[in-house]
Amino acid sequence: MRKIFGKKNVETKDVQKIKHYFEIDEPKPEKYVETDNDGKKYIEIRKSNFDVEIAVDAYKMLEHYDTFCIFSGDADFVYLNNFLKKKGKKVIIVKGGHILSKLRESAHLIINAQNIKRHIAKITKQRPD
Repeated sequence: MRKIFGKKNVETKDVQKIKHYFEIDEPKPEKYVETDNDGKKYIEIRKSNFDVEIAVDAYKMLEHYDTFCIFSGDADFVYLNNFLKKKGKKVIIVKGGHILSKLRESAHLIINAQNIKRHIAKITKQRPD
C-alpha cells in the first residue's frame, strides 16, 4: 500500500512482464535483449492490466459516484459501461479516434478529445533551438 493523490490509500501490485520473442531478421534493441535456454532472443515488456483495475475500482466505488467518465476508446470497456448503465450511472467516453459502434452505444455521451483539448491540456510554445 502506498499513498498518492494526497491522503488516499492506493493498492499497488508488482508489474507483470511478458516475453516478446524476436523474428530472426527483426531489429533488436541490444541493450535490453536477453537469451533463453534455447538460445532464442527476447525482451521483457511490461504488461498492463489497467483496464481490469479500472473496472474493479468502478465496481468497488459504485456507491460514491453518479457519472463514470473514461478517457479511452478501448472496446474492452463495453461490458463495464453497460453494467454501470444498468446500475443507473451516467457513462461518458472521451475518445481520441474512431471507436466501435458497440462502445458508442454503451455510453450516454461521447466527447472527442480534440474538442476539449484546450481545456484539459497545457500547450506550450516550442522554443527555437
